[in-house]
Parts: sequence; structure tokens; C-alpha cells
Amino acid sequence: MNCSRGILVLGLLAAIASVALGGCQKPEQKAALPEKTPEIAVLEFGGPEGGWPPLPIGAQNITLISSSEVPVTLTESLGVQLQQTALADAQVRQLLGERFVFISADELELGKTKRPQTAEDLATRLTFFSHANNVAVEVRMLGSKVESVERVERKEGYQPPEGAEEIDLAVQLARRDSRILEKVADLEGAALVAFPQKDQPGYGNRVLYVSFSKAGEGLAEYKALVDLTAQKVLAAGPVAGP
Repeated sequence: MNCSRGILVLGLLAAIASVALGGCQKPEQKAALPEKTPEIAVLEFGGPEGGWPPLPIGAQNITLISSSEVPVTLTESLGVQLQQTALADAQVRQLLGERFVFISADELELGKTKRPQTAEDLATRLTFFSHANNVAVEVRMLGSKVESVERVERKEGYQPPEGAEEIDLAVQLARRDSRILEKVADLEGAALVAFPQKDQPGYGNRVLYVSFSKAGEGLAEYKALVDLTAQKVLAAGPVAGP
């Protein structure tokens, strides 16, 4: 019994000593800050005498990788040729009808690593809008061959962006409107696709919002709403002030 009490007392003394020693430990010292602020390295490039492209002064172990040009790509002139080829296709002309405009031409990927080597390997998508049928038409081509033609039905109000031909058509129609005819003769015209609501004139048609402003100024002075499907001006007049 006495032996057990002795062991208990020694255990308590050891615990008290441990707590006391722990409380006396010195706080951890932080690393001392440098006496001088380190200088920031400035990246400088060599002059024209060093060749092109300019290289960083003092740079070492530089490996130059030569670039290679893409064998063929969609250019403006090639885009015009593709339009002419597409419009010679009977199915394309049927879907477009008598009144239509060209919207855009886009190059399509053949694969992440595959690039066209000739114009006949180039995959493209031509977008038109048929005002006669009130629908967008997409023509997919491989080289000079029409691969597919389809109507792009509107989903959730989608319409392709306005094309350059459409802008010209809408501006011309707006200029002839008697409500602004004399006011916009010396003004520049611009246009964007508009989306009339169900209870508004032009709903469901190809409608462009036309604005007229002085050359070099972005502030519109007159406006018009042009329905290219119906070929008429829905509204025209001065732009309301602030």
C-alpha cells in the first residue's frame, strides 16, 4: 500500500515538472529580415542590331523553334469562290428562294492534329439568311463540294448575326422612309438584329434596328425598325433624348 502511494506521488511530481518546464520554453524565434531590400531584376531586351525577335539581355540556353505556315486557310477571296459554288447548287438555291443574303463563312476543324494541305481539303460552313423563306440556311462544304444543306430553325429566339448585305439593305430601306427622309441624308447608317416581342410588329421576322449618326460620332440622332422579311419599315423617327 505504501509502495503504491509512493508511485502515485512520483507520478504527480513528474506531471507537475513537465507542465512547469513546458511553460518556461522560449517562444519560437522568427527568421530575421534582411538588412537590405533585395533588388528586383529588370528584364531588358536587345536592340535592332541583335536581330528579330529581340532577345532578353543575358539570357542563356535559348532554343529557337522555327514556325511553319498553314498550307491553306480560309481567305476572303476563297470565301467568295465558295459562295459562288454553293449558290450554283440546286438544293441551296431552293432553300434560299429569291431573296437572300450571305452572312458569314467559317473554317471548320478536321481534327486537332489534321490540317488541310490544299483548298480541296478545307472544310467550311457558309451561313445565309433567306428573307423569302424567313430562315437561316447553313451550307457545309469540303473544298469546292457541297456536303450538306440545312435550314437552321430558330430555337429560343436564335438568329445569326446581321450580315454586311443585310445592313446595306436595311439602311437603304430606312433612308427612303418619308418620316426621316430629309433628316438622314447626310448621316451614316448602322444596323443590328432586333428581336420584337410577341405583341410587337415584326415578331418572328428578320428585323434590323437601324440608327443614323454624324460621321465619326457614336451618338445616334434618328432610328428605324426595318422588317427585311416583309420589306418594310415598321417605325422611324428621332432618337429620344436622355
